[in-house]
Amino acid sequence: MTSATGSPANASAGIRVIITGATGMVGEGVLHECLQHPAVEAVLIVNRKPLGATSPQPPGATNPKPPVLTHPKLKEIVHADFFDLAAIEPQLRGYNACYFCLGVSSVGMPAADYFMTVPKKAAAAGPASRARPRTTS
Repeated sequence: MTSATGSPANASAGIRVIITGATGMVGEGVLHECLQHPAVEAVLIVNRKPLGATSPQPPGATNPKPPVLTHPKLKEIVHADFFDLAAIEPQLRGYNACYFCLGVSSVGMPAADYFMTVPKKAAAAGPASRARPRTTS
């Protein structure tokens, strides 16, 4: 059942969190805190590379690999292009909180390049906010 906004009707029952960048140092910490917190009922991680919360197998795999991280609250989406979230936008609906932990390492990167990359990635989160109309930034 969905509400008028397209969110699950029980969305107000608890905190439903989207976390980007859960493979990084900050995002991983946020992920673990959310999984442990009793008020958080669902966690969706959206990463550029797999964390291993789900373990996609190649076709015909004979020795399936178990997921690295399993938790009943956890779902993972691997999506490379954070400048175009259209393909995953429907899967972002129904969440009411977002931790934007996506970033890049500044190691070996000129300061000017670093400070141009991070705001551009943050601006790319616009489609995600449309998918979560009741969430404030």
